[in-house]
Amino acid sequence: MDYAVDRGAPSLWRAEQRYLTVGEYVASTLPDRAVLICMQHSGAARYYSGRITVRYDVMRPTDLDLVLAELRRLGYYPYLVLDDWEEPKFRERFKGQSALAALDWTPVAQLHSNQVRIYDPADRQPGRPDRPRIPDVVP
Repeated sequence: MDYAVDRGAPSLWRAEQRYLTVGEYVASTLPDRAVLICMQHSGAARYYSGRITVRYDVMRPTDLDLVLAELRRLGYYPYLVLDDWEEPKFRERFKGQSALAALDWTPVAQLHSNQVRIYDPADRQPGRPDRPRIPDVVP
């Protein structure tokens, strides 16, 4: 027991709770045909929300915009789901390939003490009027 306590096991559930929180938010708030572009949350978000997930870390850096366009053509609504530590990796992976790499627009939601952000790429599309957004903040 001392070994587990010394290594933080009793409080580990708090950090892991973000997976459930994100999944429940997606299930209750995003459209039924939402598709989640993610990596860290790909399994849990699919499990808890029932939504399709697409892992950005296995797609070619040149294909992000193509994948999003194809999802929209098929009637889906893509969203990016990123932990705070993933954002620099996402930016670097798609830098120079997609304007979305900048993640320079307001997320739809900030969850679990701002550790997780959900972005709607449609909010950044050129030609769309600016839509001021106040993100949902879910503790």
